[in-house]
Amino acid sequence: MNGVRSLLAVVLLASSLATACGPRAQTDLTARVLFAATGTYDAQADQKLRLGAGRRRAVWRSRPPLPVQTLTVEYNSESRPAIWALTLQGGTFPRAQLLEENPAPREVQALGAPAQLFTGGRLKGVLLRSVPGGLQLLTRAYVTQYESALLPAFQAP
Repeated sequence: MNGVRSLLAVVLLASSLATACGPRAQTDLTARVLFAATGTYDAQADQKLRLGAGRRRAVWRSRPPLPVQTLTVEYNSESRPAIWALTLQGGTFPRAQLLEENPAPREVQALGAPAQLFTGGRLKGVLLRSVPGGLQLLTRAYVTQYESALLPAFQAP
């Protein structure tokens, strides 16, 4: 009986090592954006700030989790999955890939400039707009609380 247990233990160990050492599936860009927005990478942030009234900011400069020079996430700490804005500056963020992974964004105007509102997929209800030096993604809930001038971009055509 001990021989069977030992053999079983060796087989389980070998299978878990083979799985752990094998190729890993690459996380898509949309998932990485959502992970950054909702706090998965916060431990690696260079700076974490309390802005007051439950509002927080995390900033990455040395090793941002996305292909940019600086990543900033502002969020409401009580409702982070719904209330966030992600600002991407510098670098070569693959905007086209994000648009491809989340098909059929609606073209809208955000403060007089063209923007895209995702109408489906994992980024449904998120506004993508250009800002000086980069891009910004904002949820409707974030805009409602902190950037009300952008609310018309969320209105139905």
